[in-house]
Amino acid sequence: MKLFRLTFITIILILAAYGLFLGFPESSNTNDQKPTVAATLFPLYDIVKNIAGDQINVVLILPPGASPHTFEPTPTILREVGNAQTVFMIGHGLDDWTKNLVDDSSKILAVDNGIALRPDDPHYFLTGKNAILISQTVADSLKSTFPELSETIIQNQKLYQIELEKMDEQIKSELASVKNRDLITFHDAWYYFAEEYGLNIAGTFEPTVGREPTPQYLAELSQKIKETGVRVLYAEPQFSTRGMEAFLKDHDISVATVDPEGGGAESTSYINMMISNARTIAKNQ
Repeated sequence: MKLFRLTFITIILILAAYGLFLGFPESSNTNDQKPTVAATLFPLYDIVKNIAGDQINVVLILPPGASPHTFEPTPTILREVGNAQTVFMIGHGLDDWTKNLVDDSSKILAVDNGIALRPDDPHYFLTGKNAILISQTVADSLKSTFPELSETIIQNQKLYQIELEKMDEQIKSELASVKNRDLITFHDAWYYFAEEYGLNIAGTFEPTVGREPTPQYLAELSQKIKETGVRVLYAEPQFSTRGMEAFLKDHDISVATVDPEGGGAESTSYINMMISNARTIAKNQ
């Protein structure tokens, strides 16, 4: 009997060791795995990440530098989004493809709560004031989904709001000395930014993303350039400037790059992206 018990115990130990060697999970109820949420664009992803801290895994859906207008998700992204408990989006035509990635629409949350929206520009996240409102919406959602983390989420949001307020003041300071406050941009992504910081979008090269402007439209844009004295067109890293080279040459206009969605060299954070954009405009106006 003793020999049987010893043999049985030995077999159990061998099987246990074998399981560990092969990497079998010790238990299906392990709490080592962090909960996951997702965000569509880099600026929103960075805001969510600052509120979530290191207690929640945050997935970025759109790769940095890619255009949200032509995005095709990879199988890996689809799997990660499927595991997310909440998917944060901008909405209003910018990242509406999110609805095709998620089976349960109740998991999707647009972060526009409390924001005065424009009908012609979904880039409402490009002001410090709106970024603060977004951070509050994100914090409220995360507290509801993960009530056990509420205290940490509240603290993270308070600290991040202080940083966003500093960013807002720095942008205003960077742009205070700009003399020509008229801008010509590649497309209509900058109305919120311009209105908030005392600038004016005098015209855009491509009124509809992905469609070349008509000769009549370019003639009207040429007239605006003459009237405003603009010498720089602000392009974006997500789009090629090849289609406007002739126009730029004809009007002796140079190109500077500002980044509304993340992907440029300065887009290491939402705050850095915003300050870099302000500095680029201040330098070239």
